[in-house]
Amino acid sequence: MLRMLQIIPVCFQWVLLTGGNSVQHGRDMSANTFLPNTSGSSLCTPIEQRAVCPEYVPDWVPPAVKSLAMVIPGGGDLARRLLTDPRMKAVWRTLKRTSVITEEIPFPTSVIKETGEEITISLKRPVPPTTQVAALDPLERLKTWGVSDRDVSPQDQACAALFAFTVFEFSQPRSVGTRSDAEALAAPLFSAAKTCRWIANEAPSPSPEEKGALEVAAAYIEKWVGWQLNHLLNSPYTIGKKSSGTRGDDKVRARVRALATATNRIFGKSLYGTVAIITTVALEITPAIGKQSVINWCSEQGCQLGGA
Repeated sequence: MLRMLQIIPVCFQWVLLTGGNSVQHGRDMSANTFLPNTSGSSLCTPIEQRAVCPEYVPDWVPPAVKSLAMVIPGGGDLARRLLTDPRMKAVWRTLKRTSVITEEIPFPTSVIKETGEEITISLKRPVPPTTQVAALDPLERLKTWGVSDRDVSPQDQACAALFAFTVFEFSQPRSVGTRSDAEALAAPLFSAAKTCRWIANEAPSPSPEEKGALEVAAAYIEKWVGWQLNHLLNSPYTIGKKSSGTRGDDKVRARVRALATATNRIFGKSLYGTVAIITTVALEITPAIGKQSVINWCSEQGCQLGGA
């Protein structure tokens, strides 16, 4: 009971300070938020959801991106700009030439029935494995949305994945904070753990049961808050310090860092210039974001990059 009395206020305080979404500073792409369209055979999702119908998508858009855009919900004007803005032609051309890390998925030789029984599939001839991009979240994969990836090149799969990430991520509200903000949130919680240990060892005559409960509470608080703090400090939405600009530069800066991290995860390269163009188009930034700005913003902790 004593342990619960110590932990509950600390947890409640953290929820109040972070708005209950401290672990959501990274991507939040849950299947409960975005669901595949299964309403019919129309080439477009309902008019209020679709980005643009096939006949209005330029030929330079990768076919996989075009197919995915017809079925994923949301995006609206943002997705439409990614599909039709002339500046995106160079982006798709660059990405289609960029190598990606792939993995082979063998054709299943058995299926599991609802009863738990495994049934072997008899094949008249061997079926080649499916090659797919390795480092994708489920909602970035074509087959999640009912689009076959069997004859789609890894580069086209990766292009579609980055399109999906940008649409979903940039369509969601995100809180931007600083490292100092994160550390300030954690400080009183670490202090609470320290207080638990002080009481356990210095207070008059705690019982062995009470002392043990306090030590357990202190260890749990330190572990939980430490994990939360590490997550925040390594989030693209936690920046070094806020700028003095008045154009929402910090929000743009954080979006750039999130997109650069995703680009590096999918393509294995930072592609700073490509990230600059995508963010400029998606968020309608004027003047356009420069490559050097992306490099500078991604030099801080929380922007996990590699390559060039």
